[in-house]
Amino acid sequence: MIREPEDTSQSDAEVASARRRAGLSLGAFIAGLALGLHTPGAPIGVWFVLALATSAVVPASRGRVCKGAMLVAMMLLGAGWMQARVHTLAPTRIERVMQGDNKGSDEARIVRIEGVVRSAMVRYAPPASELDMPRAGERLGWVTVELKRAISNSEWIPLSGRVTLSAPGLSDAHVHAGLRIRVTGRLSMVDSRGAGPWRRASRRTSASVAHISIPDAGLIEAVEAGGMVARGVERVREFRGGVRRRAARALGSGEGVSQRRALMLALLLGREEGEIEPIREGFRKIGAAHLLAISGFHLSVLGAMALWGVRLSGERGRGGAVLVAGLMVAYLFVLPARIPVVRAGAMLLALFASDALGRRHDRLALLGWVAIAVLVWRPADVVNLGFILSFGITALLLWLTSVRHPWLFGTARLRGTLEAGRGALASLGMALRGFGVICLLAWLVAAPAIACLTGRVSPVGALASVVLTPIVTFDLAIGFVVALVGVVWPGGGGAIGGVLEPVGGATLWLVWALESIPGASSAMPRLSGLWGVGATLWVLALIRSSVRPSGWRDARLVSAGAVVVLWLVWQLAGAGTLGRTVEARIDAVDVGDGSCLLVRADGHALLWDAGSLSRRWGERRIRDRLGELGVWRVHTAIISHPNLDHYNALPTLAEPLGLERVFVGDASLEQAERNPGGALALTLTLLRAQGVEIERLGAGDSVRLGRATLRILADGWGDTTLADNDRSLVARLEIPTDAGVRRALLTGDIQGEAMARLEREGADVRTDVLELPHHGSVSQEALWFVGRTGARVVLQSTGPSRGLDPRWNAAREGRAWLETPSLGSVWVEFHSDGSIRSGGGG
Repeated sequence: MIREPEDTSQSDAEVASARRRAGLSLGAFIAGLALGLHTPGAPIGVWFVLALATSAVVPASRGRVCKGAMLVAMMLLGAGWMQARVHTLAPTRIERVMQGDNKGSDEARIVRIEGVVRSAMVRYAPPASELDMPRAGERLGWVTVELKRAISNSEWIPLSGRVTLSAPGLSDAHVHAGLRIRVTGRLSMVDSRGAGPWRRASRRTSASVAHISIPDAGLIEAVEAGGMVARGVERVREFRGGVRRRAARALGSGEGVSQRRALMLALLLGREEGEIEPIREGFRKIGAAHLLAISGFHLSVLGAMALWGVRLSGERGRGGAVLVAGLMVAYLFVLPARIPVVRAGAMLLALFASDALGRRHDRLALLGWVAIAVLVWRPADVVNLGFILSFGITALLLWLTSVRHPWLFGTARLRGTLEAGRGALASLGMALRGFGVICLLAWLVAAPAIACLTGRVSPVGALASVVLTPIVTFDLAIGFVVALVGVVWPGGGGAIGGVLEPVGGATLWLVWALESIPGASSAMPRLSGLWGVGATLWVLALIRSSVRPSGWRDARLVSAGAVVVLWLVWQLAGAGTLGRTVEARIDAVDVGDGSCLLVRADGHALLWDAGSLSRRWGERRIRDRLGELGVWRVHTAIISHPNLDHYNALPTLAEPLGLERVFVGDASLEQAERNPGGALALTLTLLRAQGVEIERLGAGDSVRLGRATLRILADGWGDTTLADNDRSLVARLEIPTDAGVRRALLTGDIQGEAMARLEREGADVRTDVLELPHHGSVSQEALWFVGRTGARVVLQSTGPSRGLDPRWNAAREGRAWLETPSLGSVWVEFHSDGSIRSGGGG
């Protein structure tokens, strides 16, 4: 008896219904997450009770009432889940334990903990750049540790959460994935000061919430896990770590790794070694960061290679999909369990599982349900750019292939036939055209989200994808083979690993070439999230309309496009502007140990210093804060004095901010001339290379900011015997208001001698707002000076070591004292009626 093949196809109506259900459910769940995040005081149980009550309506109703009840139930479930994940901490969570400590959760303290190493070691080499603070000669190593317990009052107590651990000289000989360790070190919680609700939620559910540093890797103790199950789990982790180490060695991991090998290690294993940061920034600037970060693209390349190999063996059935899925699981087993990796793995494995079941489920609908599952795992990812692009671009590609878009496939024809006159070259041309169209459409769909979340747009993004995707695919194919050989036969992996050097070199050459194109990356203000949603929906509608010949002339589509464009123009015109009654504003950016003040008045802006002892962190923090404020153009900067933590971020910020001129005092000019190979001379050289003019600024000079004036009161008095700090520029910002002139005094790092000279020469240092000198370093002269100024508001930009210093307690009385260690970025506004308002984080 011959059985008819099972019909697994779906009608168009069934497909549309499945997609609609998945899409509406995803939207309702996201709305619920937002609702739960912004209602922290609501009882968690209420959301779930309401969701249960609403879902009870579903079986007793039909039509729109039934569908509406289901969507409301999904929204209530999302709200309750966000509350449970973000606003509630388990009794053993490290954040809750530390918050219960009377020392306060922001203060670093010595702890003794026990946990399991969850990641391969990451090496952080001493920075080669003169713009970084000198570090110890030994390399720092970093690992992620899953906490198990800690010592409290001489007893071990359960502890949960993850922390990063660092130590000089840390190597594979001390730790490896799966090892249970015990250490005593200095713990500090992850900083969430000044972060918005979504960022705080993301940090709460992130892989690590604290950091532990120890002075010597030799102090790490290996301990045996208790219980057979725990030991079994750790053996599996150790095996996984061993496989990763073999693959990494085959790809060139180790001391002195070249940039080419660093690229391949990042591409294939997600490892951060060598000088990977410039490579990452290069990919980011040209809009190709998705090719570097391990994602669905990497897994798709592996899956395509595996499927090709399976088909060469003659396998055409479901067994091939199962084998490919098994290989992908093995690759995921080796990769670090980072968020993009897990997200991509869940998405592609679900699609492969659908194929193995005979494609009974529509892929787009299935993708929507997978997105909900990922948000259950990490609810704050709804505003994560990686989540948005991973699912958004995948959905676009699935839709384009499901409708056989004419831009990709040409005119319809019978399957298995060739159009008349189309040969191999014509078919190749059609394939290349389709690939280019996919890259262009993906760039169009992704651009609004990227602009909203990063404040950057890359006009060459589509071109970069077209050029780089084939060569990165080739890189991955070669790298997978080398890594596989290295795992099975370590000696063989090293022998053939030399082929990675020219492969990685060609890729880097293309990245640098694309980055050098004028306008390859353009900074812009971070746009409204609502605009991003609207612009993305309009682009999708535009693409959908292209299926119909008359779609482009649809009046509704044209009107919607005009609204999107006008809305964009309105946002660009108003970006970074102050409120209607605000005459001037000063923002002290939280850069840790360093200083960066953004001064704005009457449509003008300048940076008073821009640096940090942790340069890269400081650069990112400045960019993020300026983006949050909508500031995307700052044409002027002032370096108060030649200390690294006051200027080392400027070379990186110059291009995206459109910096045109930098003012420096005599102390800075003299140091640059005296030490031409030093950090300040390098900074000025890099700035000049970007077209920035370097100008001298001295006592008596002034800089106009519209109606406001920044007047220089002191510049070291030409005394070369003074310390660099005492030769800092001291400036007074004068802001005219209806109630008279309001003042802000910017002091750099002046110390006792400069304060005394200002007093002897009768300088008028009375002010309404004061930048606390030298980050809040306490001395009798400084205590006297603060009192002499009569400041009502004090801005203290510093790291944790000087934060909340009790020696300032008397001076704090009667003043608004805003410290970045406790408040994050702080601000003060001068209003037209003469009032002064201040705060932190907003």
